[in-house]
Amino acid sequence: MNNARNVYQYIKEVLLERYEAGEADAMSRWIIEHIYHIDWNGILAEKQLGQQIDQMNQVEKILERLHNYEPIQYIFGEVTFFHLKLKLNSNVLIPRPETEELIGLIIDKHKEEKSLKILDVGTGSGCIALALASLLPQSNVIGVDIDADALQVARENAGINQVPVTWLQLDILNQNLPENAYDVIVSNPPYICESEKKDMQPNVLEHEPKKALFVPDAKPLLFYRHIVNQANLYLNPGGHIYFEVNNVFATDVALLLKQQNYQEVTIVTDISEKPRIVWARKPAK
Repeated sequence: MNNARNVYQYIKEVLLERYEAGEADAMSRWIIEHIYHIDWNGILAEKQLGQQIDQMNQVEKILERLHNYEPIQYIFGEVTFFHLKLKLNSNVLIPRPETEELIGLIIDKHKEEKSLKILDVGTGSGCIALALASLLPQSNVIGVDIDADALQVARENAGINQVPVTWLQLDILNQNLPENAYDVIVSNPPYICESEKKDMQPNVLEHEPKKALFVPDAKPLLFYRHIVNQANLYLNPGGHIYFEVNNVFATDVALLLKQQNYQEVTIVTDISEKPRIVWARKPAK
């Protein structure tokens, strides 16, 4: 295996024992880029690798971890999200493409506003707060999370990307928000029911933080209810609220907002045509 294409083919063959073809291909390219600093064009050109004992040892260790379904983002300890380079570990969820769609929607709706105060509830790695703070530079962004370890990751990501965000530890189920007069409240809270575990992939179920994923079957809207109750007090009149949701309960979240007299309640489908975002506007006085 003296060139990049041979190594790529070897990695992909091993991964195909456990992963679907598209996923195996993407991870194979990522491993080559991460270990050898060679992109897809270099793979196609069969770029020579020279001495590679140390690199192949690294590849074998990565493949062993992937064999146990450990997410490659945790193995590498980082991921690219929008234009940001984010540090990750098992204390925080891996950002999903659906969350990028949520951020894109918020940016489109608020990019012309001169100033914004934004709250991100359940910030985790800080991906939402950091993306909004960097792409809406007129905004003052606060990210809150119950977990101190997650907030440490968020703080490190803010430093890595040189983006100013205020981070606060807060239990949204038992504590009131630390400030008021928000223009935007956004949250991607835990929304997977315990009964859905049986349908989940092991790379998620066995490695990502369960407290950031699951809610009791009897309380699928647990976090949404608490956040809306807080928004009733701390969101400015005419302010907006945005949720990423379990597609099964999108209609229920929308109904919750309507029952609280929010206006323009809208369900947005994601790239897979699943209802994934619910947003609304608080009535003006």
